[in-house]
Amino acid sequence: MYLTYRTRFLHRYADAHQNLGNLLGRTLAPRSERRGDLARAAALYDECVEHYVAVFGSGHTAVKAQKANAARVRRAMMK
Repeated sequence: MYLTYRTRFLHRYADAHQNLGNLLGRTLAPRSERRGDLARAAALYDECVEHYVAVFGSGHTAVKAQKANAARVRRAMMK
């Protein structure tokens, strides 16, 4: 399949957002949770959501899962 320059650029852009979302939501946020820094974990999950929305859209299950993680951490902070 032939991709134009713009299409290749958009694929790289989406890949970068997905990679950042994965780093934040699957690595750094859980690590912060384990260390007990719940405020940072919630912020990292929120940042992950922003990157995932850029790639997948707001209705995707990955986005909803990260939003649920952020809400769970915020509930834990209120206890």
